[in-house]
Amino acid sequence: MTNNDNKGKLLNCSLKNKNDQGGKITMKIGALSDTHNCSKEAIEKVMAEFKKSNVEIIVHCGDIEPHHLKKELFDNLHTVVALTKDQINQPAFNQFNKPEKWHYTAPENRVVSIDLNGECIKIYVGHQRSFEFLTGSEEILLNHLEEMRKTHDGIRLCFSGHTHYQTCAQMLNSVIFINPGAVITTVDGGIEFAIIDTVKSEISFRRIPTEKPIKKPTSIAVISDTVGISEIKPTFWQRLAKDLAKRQISKLIWFGNLRIEDIHRPELKDIEIYFRLKPNQLVDSAFEEINHLNWHPIRIDDSHLDYSIISIDGYEICIKPDLGIELAKSSERDINQICKFMKVRHPYLEIILFGNNLQGFYEGGTELPIVSPGDAKLENLAILNFPSKEITLSHVPH
Repeated sequence: MTNNDNKGKLLNCSLKNKNDQGGKITMKIGALSDTHNCSKEAIEKVMAEFKKSNVEIIVHCGDIEPHHLKKELFDNLHTVVALTKDQINQPAFNQFNKPEKWHYTAPENRVVSIDLNGECIKIYVGHQRSFEFLTGSEEILLNHLEEMRKTHDGIRLCFSGHTHYQTCAQMLNSVIFINPGAVITTVDGGIEFAIIDTVKSEISFRRIPTEKPIKKPTSIAVISDTVGISEIKPTFWQRLAKDLAKRQISKLIWFGNLRIEDIHRPELKDIEIYFRLKPNQLVDSAFEEINHLNWHPIRIDDSHLDYSIISIDGYEICIKPDLGIELAKSSERDINQICKFMKVRHPYLEIILFGNNLQGFYEGGTELPIVSPGDAKLENLAILNFPSKEITLSHVPH
C-alpha cells in the first residue's frame, strides 16, 4: 500500500435511504470492472441485474473506455469509477466533465465517503490492488487491508479489478476485499459482476453466461466448523433452517470441526445434508447407523488423501478441510496451480471447498473456483449455485 492511497482527500456523495430495516442504514452496491471495449448491450445486461436487486450505487473498478462515460448507460445511479494511471491526465476523464452523480478515484485518491442520511461509510475503489494477491499472498493482502482500516476509520470495503476473475478475502473486524471479475474476456467467456448488501453483510458474485446452460440448476448451502455452536448459539440451527427455506435451498454441505451429537438435529429434517466427519471420529462400521433418511456421510475412500469428492445432482465437489492453512501464504498463481493439479486428477470437478477459516473466502481463478464459507460460529454461510458457479458469501440472520 502506498502512502498516497492513505492520504487521498475523501469524496462525498449523498444517498437517500430507501430501505430502512429496523432502524439500520441500508445500501446495495453493484460492482463491475474491466469493461474495456465491451458492447453497450453487455453493460445493459449488468444494469438489468442491478435493477432486479435494487442496487443504489455502482462501483466500477477500472479499465473503462471514454464511450462508456454516460450516466444513462449506468441507469443514472451514483457511480464511482477507478481511473487508471494513464487516464487521469486524459481530457475524456477530466473531473470537471464527468457525468452527473459520478465520482472518479485516482491513484492518490481512492477512498470515497458515502453519506447515508447522516451516517457515513467509506469504501476504497481502485484497480490494481488485486496484484497484491495475484503475486503475493492472501496474508500480504489482508495485512494491507488492516493498514487501510487503521488509516481510514470506518472503511468497510475495498474494491479492485484488473485480474479478470472474482475474488473475496476478509479477516475478522477488518476491511473486506472484493474483485467483481470482468465484464469482458472472463475465464468462461461470460459477464461477471457482484452485488453487496450492507445490511445482510452478503456478497453475491454473479455471472451471465454466453449461452443458457442445459443442465438443471441447483443451489447448495455450505457451513463449516460448528463445534460448540449448539451451546454458544442455541438458536443457530433453527435460524439456519428458516433461512434456507426462505432461499428455497434444500441441500447442505457440512464439514470441518463438527460434533457427532449435532447429527440428526430435528431443525434440519427437511434438508438433504452431506456431512464429513474427521477420520478419528467414526469407524466405517458406524456409517450405516447415521446414513439415515436425509443425512449422508461423506466417506474418505483413501486414508492417504486429505480430501473427499462428492457428487450432488451431477456436480462434483471437492472438500479439502485443511487447505486454508496452506492458502494463507499462497498467491493467486499458487492457488491456480493447486486447482490445476486437482482438475487433472478429477476432470469433472466443479469447485473446491475448505474450512479452518474464520471468514468467508472466494477465489474464481483460471482453473477452479475455491471457496470457504467461514466459521459457522461467526454465523458464516456460503451458497453455491450450479451450473452458473455463482457464489454468495453470507450470514445466518437473527
